[in-house]
Amino acid sequence: MLDVERLRPGTIVVDDSYPPAFTLSRAIRRIEDRADILFSNAGMLRLPRPVRETLVLPNGAEAALEAAGVAAFRDEVARDARELTACVLSSALTASRRDSDRRSGWRKLDDLVSHYRGLQDAGVSAARLNARTISSPIH
Repeated sequence: MLDVERLRPGTIVVDDSYPPAFTLSRAIRRIEDRADILFSNAGMLRLPRPVRETLVLPNGAEAALEAAGVAAFRDEVARDARELTACVLSSALTASRRDSDRRSGWRKLDDLVSHYRGLQDAGVSAARLNARTISSPIH
Protein backbone atom coordinates (compact mmCIF):
# COMPACT_ATOMS: atom_id res chain seq x y z
CA MET A 1 0.00 0.00 0.00
CA LEU A 2 1.27 3.46 -0.89
CA ASP A 3 1.69 6.05 1.84
CA VAL A 4 0.64 9.26 0.08
CA GLU A 5 2.46 11.35 2.69
CA ARG A 6 5.76 9.88 1.50
CA LEU A 7 5.22 10.68 -2.21
CA ARG A 8 7.46 13.34 -3.68
CA PRO A 9 5.79 16.56 -4.85
CA GLY A 10 4.88 16.22 -8.52
CA THR A 11 4.15 12.48 -8.28
CA ILE A 12 1.38 11.10 -10.48
CA VAL A 13 -0.20 7.87 -9.22
CA VAL A 14 -2.12 5.75 -11.74
CA ASP A 15 -3.64 2.87 -9.80
CA ASP A 16 -5.20 -0.18 -11.46
CA SER A 17 -5.89 -2.09 -8.25
CA TYR A 18 -9.07 -2.71 -6.34
CA PRO A 19 -9.34 -1.71 -3.65
CA PRO A 20 -6.98 1.21 -4.29
CA ALA A 21 -3.34 0.81 -3.27
CA PHE A 22 -3.54 4.04 -1.25
CA THR A 23 -5.99 5.60 1.15
CA LEU A 24 -8.16 7.80 -1.03
CA SER A 25 -9.19 10.15 1.80
CA ARG A 26 -5.51 10.86 2.61
CA ALA A 27 -4.72 11.52 -1.05
CA ILE A 28 -7.67 13.91 -1.28
CA ARG A 29 -6.53 15.69 1.87
CA ARG A 30 -3.01 16.06 0.45
CA ILE A 31 -4.34 17.53 -2.79
CA GLU A 32 -6.57 19.92 -0.86
CA ASP A 33 -3.73 20.96 1.49
CA ARG A 34 -0.71 21.01 -0.84
CA ALA A 35 -1.96 20.48 -4.41
CA ASP A 36 1.33 18.74 -5.24
CA ILE A 37 0.28 15.23 -6.43
CA LEU A 38 -2.21 13.81 -8.92
CA PHE A 39 -3.89 10.42 -8.74
CA SER A 40 -6.27 8.48 -10.91
CA ASN A 41 -7.82 5.09 -11.40
CA ALA A 42 -6.54 3.12 -14.41
CA GLY A 43 -7.90 0.32 -16.50
CA MET A 44 -11.09 2.04 -17.68
CA LEU A 45 -11.99 2.71 -21.30
CA ARG A 46 -14.57 5.07 -22.82
CA LEU A 47 -16.92 3.45 -25.32
CA PRO A 48 -18.44 5.25 -28.32
CA ARG A 49 -21.97 4.45 -27.05
CA PRO A 50 -23.50 3.58 -23.67
CA VAL A 51 -23.88 -0.10 -22.82
CA ARG A 52 -26.55 -1.74 -20.70
CA GLU A 53 -25.63 -4.27 -18.08
CA THR A 54 -27.61 -6.76 -16.07
CA LEU A 55 -26.22 -7.76 -12.70
CA VAL A 56 -27.29 -11.16 -11.40
CA LEU A 57 -26.61 -12.10 -7.80
CA PRO A 58 -26.35 -15.75 -6.79
CA ASN A 59 -28.90 -17.38 -4.52
CA GLY A 60 -28.09 -16.62 -0.90
CA ALA A 61 -26.57 -13.22 -1.63
CA GLU A 62 -29.39 -11.42 0.16
CA ALA A 63 -27.75 -11.64 3.59
CA ALA A 64 -24.46 -10.19 2.31
CA LEU A 65 -26.34 -7.49 0.42
CA GLU A 66 -28.30 -6.52 3.52
CA ALA A 67 -25.12 -6.47 5.63
CA ALA A 68 -23.34 -4.19 3.14
CA GLY A 69 -26.43 -2.08 2.57
CA VAL A 70 -28.34 -1.92 -0.68
CA ALA A 71 -27.46 1.75 -1.28
CA ALA A 72 -23.74 1.11 -0.73
CA PHE A 73 -23.88 -1.85 -3.11
CA ARG A 74 -25.61 0.21 -5.80
CA ASP A 75 -23.01 2.95 -5.38
CA GLU A 76 -20.26 0.36 -5.77
CA VAL A 77 -21.54 -1.14 -9.02
CA ALA A 78 -22.85 2.09 -10.57
CA ARG A 79 -20.67 3.59 -13.26
CA ASP A 80 -20.78 5.79 -16.31
CA ALA A 81 -22.68 3.78 -18.96
CA ARG A 82 -20.02 4.69 -21.54
CA GLU A 83 -17.11 3.40 -19.45
CA LEU A 84 -16.00 -0.19 -19.04
CA THR A 85 -13.00 -1.88 -17.47
CA ALA A 86 -10.39 -2.86 -20.02
CA CYS A 87 -10.23 -6.42 -18.68
CA VAL A 88 -13.89 -6.96 -19.63
CA LEU A 89 -13.31 -5.64 -23.13
CA SER A 90 -9.92 -7.27 -23.81
CA SER A 91 -11.16 -10.79 -24.58
CA ALA A 92 -13.76 -9.49 -27.02
CA LEU A 93 -11.15 -7.30 -28.69
CA THR A 94 -8.67 -10.17 -28.95
CA ALA A 95 -11.31 -12.50 -30.41
CA SER A 96 -12.41 -9.91 -32.97
CA ARG A 97 -8.94 -9.20 -34.39
CA ARG A 98 -7.56 -11.74 -36.86
CA ASP A 99 -4.04 -10.47 -36.31
CA SER A 100 -4.21 -10.86 -32.50
CA ASP A 101 -1.95 -13.36 -30.83
CA ARG A 102 -4.20 -15.20 -28.36
CA ARG A 103 -1.47 -16.69 -26.22
CA SER A 104 -0.92 -15.45 -22.67
CA GLY A 105 2.37 -14.05 -21.42
CA TRP A 106 4.55 -11.12 -22.38
CA ARG A 107 3.46 -9.32 -25.53
CA LYS A 108 5.54 -7.98 -28.36
CA LEU A 109 5.20 -4.40 -29.57
CA ASP A 110 3.30 -5.58 -32.68
CA ASP A 111 0.67 -7.23 -30.43
CA LEU A 112 0.22 -4.03 -28.44
CA VAL A 113 -0.08 -1.93 -31.59
CA SER A 114 -2.67 -4.38 -32.95
CA HIS A 115 -4.75 -4.05 -29.78
CA TYR A 116 -4.43 -0.26 -29.82
CA ARG A 117 -5.58 -0.15 -33.46
CA GLY A 118 -8.48 -2.42 -32.56
CA LEU A 119 -9.54 0.05 -29.86
CA GLN A 120 -9.25 2.94 -32.32
CA ASP A 121 -11.25 1.05 -34.97
CA ALA A 122 -13.99 0.38 -32.42
CA GLY A 123 -14.12 4.05 -31.37
CA VAL A 124 -12.84 3.26 -27.88
CA SER A 125 -10.73 5.84 -26.04
CA ALA A 126 -9.38 6.53 -22.58
CA ALA A 127 -11.84 7.09 -19.75
CA ARG A 128 -11.96 10.28 -17.72
CA LEU A 129 -9.46 10.66 -14.90
CA ASN A 130 -11.17 9.41 -11.77
CA ALA A 131 -10.72 7.65 -8.47
CA ARG A 132 -13.41 5.99 -6.45
CA THR A 133 -14.17 3.91 -3.40
CA ILE A 134 -17.43 2.51 -2.10
CA SER A 135 -18.18 5.50 0.08
CA SER A 136 -16.72 8.39 -1.87
CA PRO A 137 -16.93 8.69 -5.65
CA ILE A 138 -14.50 11.28 -7.00
CA HIS A 139 -14.98 12.36 -10.61
